[in-house]
Amino acid sequence: MLHSAPPVSVPTSVDEVRSREAPGGSVRFPPDSDGGEAVDVSQMKSIPLFQDVPDDALRKVATFAELESHPEGAAVVKEGAYANDFYAIEDGTAKVERDGQQLAELGPGDVFGEQALLESEQRSASVIATSPLRVIKIAHWELDKMKRDMPQVVDELKRQVQARK
Repeated sequence: MLHSAPPVSVPTSVDEVRSREAPGGSVRFPPDSDGGEAVDVSQMKSIPLFQDVPDDALRKVATFAELESHPEGAAVVKEGAYANDFYAIEDGTAKVERDGQQLAELGPGDVFGEQALLESEQRSASVIATSPLRVIKIAHWELDKMKRDMPQVVDELKRQVQARK
């Protein structure tokens, strides 16, 4: 017997969105059907890249960001794949590999996947979880909003990309 997923309610008005505000003014939306969880501003603030960004600007991105969990050994991004998202590690560790060679280790607060988005290229390396990994995933189309609402964050992402070259 097949079971259908429970219906997901999507806000249809500003008042309905406001009614979902959590403490601190962040908005919590129901999880996506693919299992991602909603993200709030306090979770975004736990990432050094976002610590100095005003809450109002972060709220715009957090609304469309989602939390993902990956088991140890899972490839979060694969070398050569097309870039649709970038990630910030909330908890856990991962390794960065290119051509099977380990390049770096990542942990809480580290960001990855932004290079391919910023430079409109395919992924230059794979990122593989080395422990249970919890990441904040931000969709590529949020980058345009970030350029407008928090240019200092995009500038820092670009600086990090240049430092890796």
